[in-house]
Amino acid sequence: MAEPIDNRMRKALWICLPYFLFWFFLYHIDKFISTLGIPDVVHFIINCFIGLYCIFFPLIMLGCLWEDIEGLLIDYKVFTFDKIAVPIIYIFGVATCCFSPIKLSSEIFESPIVYKGYSRRPTSILRLKLRQNHRFEENNSHLSLSVFSYGAWQQKSDTIFLKRDVNTNQVRDKLSDTLILSGGYLISISDIGNSDVKSLGLKLE
Repeated sequence: MAEPIDNRMRKALWICLPYFLFWFFLYHIDKFISTLGIPDVVHFIINCFIGLYCIFFPLIMLGCLWEDIEGLLIDYKVFTFDKIAVPIIYIFGVATCCFSPIKLSSEIFESPIVYKGYSRRPTSILRLKLRQNHRFEENNSHLSLSVFSYGAWQQKSDTIFLKRDVNTNQVRDKLSDTLILSGGYLISISDIGNSDVKSLGLKLE
């Protein structure tokens, strides 16, 4: 006997809604974890659990989706919106992880970005966001660790000055406090004149 539609709907919402909220607030979750000052080993373990959650729950949703599709095929003669609503919820949940079609993130609550740059280093990826409220965040992703650093910024002509907060994290391979805007890149003033300057700078997005 097929499970009542109300029970199936509640089950779908209990599985998919927390997962969607997790993905929506992942930006601030990541920032919060990286500012706790915990050892790298603990940070690594937490990130592993987050990774397992991101893998495990889509598999559960796919299993539930297949179960509902089988039910629709068996009882295809009686077609109502209620019956396809549950599979749609599961599809949306899986798409949130795999494709993120609507690009929703809690970062929408932050100040708009004026400049955004990234650089791929040999062992890490460095990202910098300069926001409209003259705050910046520097993020270094090293293996499975993601560390944030914060501060204030000012611009004079093509020169940008960074002033990091006193209690900020120590980001690996961090930028110098003075950056130059040049040819679509943010370049540390200490790297000016280097023959490979573009590989050392942050490409503006």
